[in-house]
Amino acid sequence: TRARLRVRVASGARSVPRNMRVAQIAVLGAAVAYVYASLDVLPPHTIALCVPLVYYVVFSYMDHAEYGLGKPWVSFARWRGLHFLIGAHETSSWLKARILYDDESALKACELKGLLPDSEGGARAIFACFPHGVVSFHHGVLMTDTAGFASKFPTFVTNRRDLVASITLAVPGYRELLMWLGCVDAGKKTAKKVLNSGKHLYVLPGGEAEQLLTEYKKHRVFLNSRKGFVKLAIEHGAALVPVYAFGETDMYHTTDFLMPARK
Repeated sequence: TRARLRVRVASGARSVPRNMRVAQIAVLGAAVAYVYASLDVLPPHTIALCVPLVYYVVFSYMDHAEYGLGKPWVSFARWRGLHFLIGAHETSSWLKARILYDDESALKACELKGLLPDSEGGARAIFACFPHGVVSFHHGVLMTDTAGFASKFPTFVTNRRDLVASITLAVPGYRELLMWLGCVDAGKKTAKKVLNSGKHLYVLPGGEAEQLLTEYKKHRVFLNSRKGFVKLAIEHGAALVPVYAFGETDMYHTTDFLMPARK
């Protein structure tokens, strides 16, 4: 496809397998039983903290949804409150973002093609986003409607998954935020599951390597050894949509400390 995106940045849950749900309830029941048996030993504030904490860990982490199709919350992705966190085009937001389309009609045709079944020529799209930058703010722009992307191309937001580093999905609270926005683990098996399910895929090919090489106001991508997303596109007959975020590296002053070691 000829569709390309340039992002300018200026300073329904998956059902849990029955055996996993049984395991979750069993672990939670054991934890509650332990707390009940220790009522005479544990102080009240410890008990008040332990029960909800165990509940959260059991039901959030044990289902391994991040290795499947995740558990996105579409309404959350469209929540206007995110405009002020990620940065919308409104004058009141502190981070301004807008999207420039190289060929908007080609991108719309790509979206419509994704609505068709494979037997009728349907195909997914893989959005390859560059550069990663320090925190990848442009990723948030494409995951939400902060710059009007979801309004113009709704299924590219509701029927897609974003690959993110495993470590980010291990952080309590932040894990939920990312998964509500449609993020899943950045593993090859997970990527294939997403494409096989008929969903579009967003990737940051440079990953942590590109993130560590980020220098203030310098444009550099880490790509020579990162061609796995191209192979995925060929294997699944998916369209490749390149995305470049101008201004991503302008947002934070960085240091060149240990730069040779980072390379």
